[in-house]
Order: sequence, then C-alpha cells, then structure tokens
Amino acid sequence: MGIKVAYVILKTLSIVKSCPMYAVSGFELNDNQPIRANKNLSFVLEKDFSISLKKVEPVNFELPQDLSNLNKFDDILPNYIIDAV
Repeated sequence: MGIKVAYVILKTLSIVKSCPMYAVSGFELNDNQPIRANKNLSFVLEKDFSISLKKVEPVNFELPQDLSNLNKFDDILPNYIIDAV
C-alpha cells in the first residue's frame, strides 16, 4: 500500500511542477545482486531479466558512487512481484 501512495504523491508532484520523473532498477543500484524481500526470500534477477523469489542469502544493499551512469526508464509504474497479503 505504501508504494501506491508514494507513487500517487510523486506522480502528482511531477505533473504539478512539470518535472520529469524517472525510474531505475533496484538491481542496477545493487550490482544485480539479490535483494531481500522478507525474512526467508530474496528477489533475484534472472538471466532473461525476469525477477523471481528465491531462498538465497542477500548481500548488503549499497548505492553506486556515481548515479549519472544508471539506466533511467520513463515507465515508472511499480513492479508488484509479491501478491497482496
């Protein structure tokens, strides 16, 4: 629910202020390593660029030193990988 609220607020701000909003992949921020989803599972980026949930040990999430080299996307809708509880 929090992702939806944040998306609506940021998208509204983007429209009102006429400033573009871009998206980046969380995996690109973390050097394509697994990202913790919950206590037991992690999001894993597959070779075909699909995202799956697997029981693997995540690595520490670290931002790259230079954010200007990231691939920015115009498609900013959130990816809902896990079903609602």
